[in-house]
Formats: sequence, C-alpha cells, structure tokens
Amino acid sequence: MNIIVLLSRTFDSEQQITVQDNKVQIVDVNYMINPLDERALEEAIRLKEKHGGTVLVVTAGEENAEKQLRLALAIGADKGVLLLLDDAKEEPVVIANALSSYLQTVPFDIILAGAFAMDGGSGQVGPRVAAALNIPYITNIAKLTIENGKAIVEKDTGEEVATYGGPLPLLVTVPQGLNEPRLPALAGIMKAKRKPLDKITPQLNNSLSITTEQYQFPIVERQNVFIQGDSEKQAGQLSEIIKKMR
Repeated sequence: MNIIVLLSRTFDSEQQITVQDNKVQIVDVNYMINPLDERALEEAIRLKEKHGGTVLVVTAGEENAEKQLRLALAIGADKGVLLLLDDAKEEPVVIANALSSYLQTVPFDIILAGAFAMDGGSGQVGPRVAAALNIPYITNIAKLTIENGKAIVEKDTGEEVATYGGPLPLLVTVPQGLNEPRLPALAGIMKAKRKPLDKITPQLNNSLSITTEQYQFPIVERQNVFIQGDSEKQAGQLSEIIKKMR
C-alpha cells in the first residue's frame, strides 16, 4: 500500500507569538510538526504495519523544514519530500496546488493529513488537494479501516456516528484524539539519517492566490456578574443570563 502523509510545520505552541504591522512575526520562531499531522503520520504507520507498503511524507516549506521531515522519518516514515516554498507567506490554495501537482507524479492508495494546522487553522489544504486530484475525501474522521482495497471510515458528527465505505484512493483528515502519536526511538533517529529525502522546487501558480490582508488577536471582553439571593432567585437570574448569551 502506498500511503502519503501531508505534513506541515507550525509554530511551537508554547512560544509567544507577536503581531506587528498586521503580520505575524516569524523571526527566531521555533517550529514543530503540526500536532494533528503527527496523528495522521501515526495512523499511516499503523496502516503500514497492518497491510505493508510504504509511507511517504510530503511537506511544503522552506529549507529548514527538513528538520520536521527528518523527525517524521525517525518516527517511522520511509521517505520524505520537501517542496521548497515560503510556507509562512503562501496561502493555503498555493500550498495545496504545489502538493497536488507533485502527487500527480507518484502512486498512492490513501492520503492522510491533519484536519487543520494549529497556527493557520484554515483546514483548506487537505480538501483542496483531494479536489485537485479528483479523489473523494472525508474530514475529521473518527476511525479508519482498510479491507480488501476498500476504506471504511467512521465520522462523528456530534449527534451520530456516520459510516462511509468506498474504494481507494481516498484522502482523509485527522482530528485531535484519533490516536496517540509514538515518539522516535534511538534506532529510528539513526536510520532517519540514511532514509531518502528529496527537495523539489515546485512551479507555483500564483494566480490562484488569495491574499491575507492582516492578522490580529481576537478581542476578548470579560464581565464579572455576581448573583445574589436564595438558590431559587440565583437559578432564575442565571437562566436569564444564559438566554441572553444564545
């Protein structure tokens, strides 16, 4: 089975991020593998362990994104591909176009990606790649099973669990909580140095780009409300406050 993982890097979640002149400041920023992509990678490795095959991780980013790719190889991926572009600058539509253009040149049975990047949060890249490749996709899956070349996917809608089935190829996006990602072992770290990692400069179609005008932190307004009286009066006042919040 040929398994593809779309891997992105995000800002370290414990790092202080600043916005200046309507732009996110990325000087001296530390990067990490997007946590949801880590779960996509874990799911891919589990598929490989059960069905055999290979896991290819593909990242669109700058030269130093090789660090996150090498970590993915240490965890268990077989090969990495780095599409060289400014991932902090380019919009999701351009990144998806670069990824899909490359994926048209390689065989695959299934593509896994995080549901969204923890920094940008657009959730666009996976579905856009699937649309460009003209393959079906399911987002925010709860369970993935492959049987006899057919995918069985469960999706928790909040009110019910829907089950879908269909032939491969397929793209799925992975949410938080689907699995628990493994850590790289020492042997895996040593092997990762010898695993193949290709660097490719894609031809970008910038006519597809949508320009982000500005970034700003959300304005949070807080108000303390003290509810007095006996329990019956407090319950009545609280219900009125909740009604106004809807």
